[in-house]
Amino acid sequence: MDKTGLVLGKFYPPTRGHLYVIKYAEDRCPQGVIVVVGSLPSETIQSRLRCRWLRSMVGKKTLVLDIPDDSPGGQKVANITPADEDYWTTWRDNLNAHLPYKPETLFGSEEYIKTLAKYMEMKYEIADLDRKTVPISATMVRNDPKRYWDYIPDKVKPYYKNLLREQADKEKTKAKKKNAS
Repeated sequence: MDKTGLVLGKFYPPTRGHLYVIKYAEDRCPQGVIVVVGSLPSETIQSRLRCRWLRSMVGKKTLVLDIPDDSPGGQKVANITPADEDYWTTWRDNLNAHLPYKPETLFGSEEYIKTLAKYMEMKYEIADLDRKTVPISATMVRNDPKRYWDYIPDKVKPYYKNLLREQADKEKTKAKKKNAS
C-alpha cells in the first residue's frame, strides 16, 4: 500500500465514476490523495465550482487543487497533443510546478496514466478501465444529463436541475413564438 496518491481529471462535471476512482485511491493511500482539476476558461462549468463540489465529496485527507490548463506551464499543455514530442514532459513539468509534494502513485481509469506515470517517475494503478463498475463519462453527462441522472452526484444535481429547467423554458418560449406566427 502506498502512502500518497494523485488523481487527475477535468471533472467536467464530477460523476459517480470520478468518485469511484478517487475513493479507490483514498482506500490505498492512508496519508492522502491530491485531486487535480484541469480546466480551461472556455468551459461552461467553472473549475472553482467543480473544485467546491469535489471538496464536499472527498475524504478529509484528500486535497483538491485547481490547475488551469492556461496557467504558465499549462498554456503549452492546452495546445499540444500526445503526438507532440514534448507532450508528456510538459504535463510533468506543469504538475510538478503546482503539486505541494510528489505523490507515490498516479490513479485513473484511462490508459494514458501509464505513460504519464512513467514520465513523473511514479507508480500507477488503473481503476475500472473498461468502466464496467461505473459505466459513465463526464461527456455522457454533459450531452444528456437526464439520461444519466443516476450517475450525477447529489452535490452536482442542483446545477443540472437549473440547466434542464432553463432548457425547458427556452423550448417553451420557442414553441410559443412558433405558434404565434
